[in-house]
Amino acid sequence: MANPLTVFCIIEGESLSNAFEIEIESTEIVATLKSLIVHGAQAPAFRDVAPKDLVLWRVSIPDDNQDSAVKLHDLNDKEKLWDQKMRLSELLSQILDNSTYIVVQRPPPIHATIPEEAVKMLFRRLRGRFRPIISTIEDIINADDIKAWEVCISEREDRLTTASIPSTDSEKRRIEGNLCGELDYSQYRLGQLERTPTEQTRGKEWEFSILFEMVHLFHDKTVPAQLYHNAEPPHSMFQRKAAVVGWTGLMRTTSNQEMTMADFLDAHINNNSEQDGQPVPPFFFPEEHVSGPDVVFVIRFSGLAPDDTLTSSSTPSPGSASFEMLCPVLVQLKHCEKLSQSEMIKARGTVQPEKIKDHGVELSQYCRPHGHYISLVVSYPVEIAGYVMDKPLEKHKDGVTEIALTIDDSNSDVLFSEKHVHALNRMKQLAAEMAETTKEVERRRGEAYSHSH
Repeated sequence: MANPLTVFCIIEGESLSNAFEIEIESTEIVATLKSLIVHGAQAPAFRDVAPKDLVLWRVSIPDDNQDSAVKLHDLNDKEKLWDQKMRLSELLSQILDNSTYIVVQRPPPIHATIPEEAVKMLFRRLRGRFRPIISTIEDIINADDIKAWEVCISEREDRLTTASIPSTDSEKRRIEGNLCGELDYSQYRLGQLERTPTEQTRGKEWEFSILFEMVHLFHDKTVPAQLYHNAEPPHSMFQRKAAVVGWTGLMRTTSNQEMTMADFLDAHINNNSEQDGQPVPPFFFPEEHVSGPDVVFVIRFSGLAPDDTLTSSSTPSPGSASFEMLCPVLVQLKHCEKLSQSEMIKARGTVQPEKIKDHGVELSQYCRPHGHYISLVVSYPVEIAGYVMDKPLEKHKDGVTEIALTIDDSNSDVLFSEKHVHALNRMKQLAAEMAETTKEVERRRGEAYSHSH
């Protein structure tokens, strides 16, 4: 070699005693040094690594610490060799210093870049959305920061789930760069109701779109009196402000595939809406093939009722500003033209404690200390209020008191947003059209059969 240069290298995480020498021409570039490291005497340590994926750092390390592992985050005097075409002669004066080394940083394995807790969050928040998951993993890797995964996942979820939500003042909330393409997402989901071909798939879409209405009815306000048909409030909690527990402004859901109903209730009632340190979405879809509610969520009632006064007692009382009550809500959806009293009783049975036991939940454990829960049967377009109003409060044998609420044709136009009512009306029209079409097809089949015989 005309201008030989000896470079002392150390693999990050190893001690100085394991430093190795690389003989190279001083006129060569950084990319060549990487290739010599990977294919030289240290090749077994870089078996699955391409030279371009190595990261080299010029560092200064005193020789009096031969046995300690070299960690880049512990070093102050370091410089990353970004330029692959930089000639080593430009580093010559620095490399001749006995305390100067080249630290070789291997690319982090995927499990280090994306730790187990990140994988769990990806599954919980983006489950079933392949392309967003891949894009998020790319963002995490490109961030070049092992702590960046939580920010990357949250930002992706925000862009996917933020959309306009109907409100009483018709305000719309949009975020620039929304991956929904500035789509009015709630209107889109409601529009799906009109295009789905079967009762089962229309029911699935209704389960999702109804969640926006639950937020509209139960979040950051006192529960509308129309929900109990303008009668006396069935409980004093209805005079206080309600909030959907776990609601952050983003429509997030979870189901029995991710957690049990008991885990969901325990997270929101006992663990500040978290499980294993991760936030739990505000709405839960139970097991489909087990009789029970279609949707579960939790409401927090808090603050003063209009006729309350502050007390001087150190213990929060129903009349104190610090009063708080958490109440499970079990929702049953019925979209039908007709509903007999026996069918209504059966529908109400799906949101009562005995049926909840089939989902592994002892409801009384999540209604303490007040002992109440809310059952909400939503039926459209048939009216069902008359079946329920005679029993607005029903105490069950396990000591839990059910507060029975209904939404039907008599109050839905007041309680639901205009878009939701429009979509439900289209569902009704569509069902009638499909029934008429089916009747006509059967008639023609009968005629064809008669002619052939």
